[in-house]
Amino acid sequence: MKKLGLIIFSYSLVYGHDPNNDIASVWTAYSRLNFVQGADQQSGAGIYARLKRVKGNQFNDIRLFGNALENDQYLYLRHKSSQIFSTYPDWYRFTTVSYEKNTLANVSLRYHYNNGIGYFLNKSNTGNMTFELGLAFDMSDYFNDTWKTSYIKSAFTWDVTISKFESKIELDYFSQISDIVQSDLTRVQILGEIKYPITPGLSFILSYSQELSKNIEFDSEAKTLSYSIGWQKPISGKFLK
Repeated sequence: MKKLGLIIFSYSLVYGHDPNNDIASVWTAYSRLNFVQGADQQSGAGIYARLKRVKGNQFNDIRLFGNALENDQYLYLRHKSSQIFSTYPDWYRFTTVSYEKNTLANVSLRYHYNNGIGYFLNKSNTGNMTFELGLAFDMSDYFNDTWKTSYIKSAFTWDVTISKFESKIELDYFSQISDIVQSDLTRVQILGEIKYPITPGLSFILSYSQELSKNIEFDSEAKTLSYSIGWQKPISGKFLK
């Protein structure tokens, strides 16, 4: 498994170079206000902010999630960059860096990095379907117990528009390949969304998120359901290149 991770990492570096210096960047900003329901009938409020940049076949995406429940907190900051191979337009490389605090899943602090290649299973005007495979690392602080862990990461995403409704599902599977210290940190992360436009640039969004650990059959404590009002608009400026 470690050899497979090295192959994926090397391939993504060698075949990902494709400059887009003469192409203008397109920036889009997103924001949301959330009403959140969590475990034990907890409720609270949250925010979501996103900045997306597209330049030719290069994509950059920064996201911030923040939920404050009665007894728990969730904070997630992520940057993902990807680039479609010019020679093989159904393939792309990606790199993700994130910071996470999720007391619902007993995660006090998690720094995470992953890198690999992705494939478009389907591309159309109504949505995309992708599969990703890569090598991942994180350093986690499970309430004063720090673990450094490596994984093989696989992911499936599907977004589709049907009539006025936009839906999305993301499944991320992290299979631990480093030595197990106390317990196996293999896990599945699930995110699902349904969005309905109210006016141009303004939408209602229903979101569900869940983290499932290999050591727990079904951890209902680590799930949240969010009801959101969201805004999005293109942005421009001389500093946005």
